[in-house]
Amino acid sequence: MSAVWGFLIWVFGEGFGGTLTLSVVHLNLSYPETLFTGFPGAALLYALISVFILVSFKKRFLKEASRLTAILIFGLGALIQLLPQFFDPRVQFSMFVSSVLMGSAPQSLVPYIVKLASWASFHPVVANMAEIMASLSIAFTLILNKKAVIPLSAVYLAFVWVFGMGFMGLFNGVATDPGTPPLLFVLVLCATLAR
Repeated sequence: MSAVWGFLIWVFGEGFGGTLTLSVVHLNLSYPETLFTGFPGAALLYALISVFILVSFKKRFLKEASRLTAILIFGLGALIQLLPQFFDPRVQFSMFVSSVLMGSAPQSLVPYIVKLASWASFHPVVANMAEIMASLSIAFTLILNKKAVIPLSAVYLAFVWVFGMGFMGLFNGVATDPGTPPLLFVLVLCATLAR
């Protein structure tokens, strides 16, 4: 039931998590959904994780399904970041500052998020390449099946959750769920720790 509900929310509530339109419109800019804006959608991850657990009579299935899904998500996240829009200083600024403008970032983090957004807008190529390399390094570490993926993904996803999403409004009372990064980390844990 949980998986069906998650897929319904992903389709009708999140509009396929923005994966079909691949368009975020913010500050008069249009750019594709990315890991920083919630790609591929939290509801999809809830549904997939529940299906993986439900059908994992053999723990090996949970591990492999989670690993392949995480590789796909991080790999696609890096590919999306290769699009020309993400080398635009305005898009780099928008990706970080959107949580501030939507009111989801805690007030104590606003100055740091704005400083990071400003830095990214002044160095869009460096910022975007760092975002791409982080996603790719997690995907390749998962491909190699190394446990180093746990701290690597924890640091990257915490960074995305704090600076890209402002904790999804969890500490401001506007959150409906914790967002994609914590669920991606659960997926990485399932891929790494399940036996």
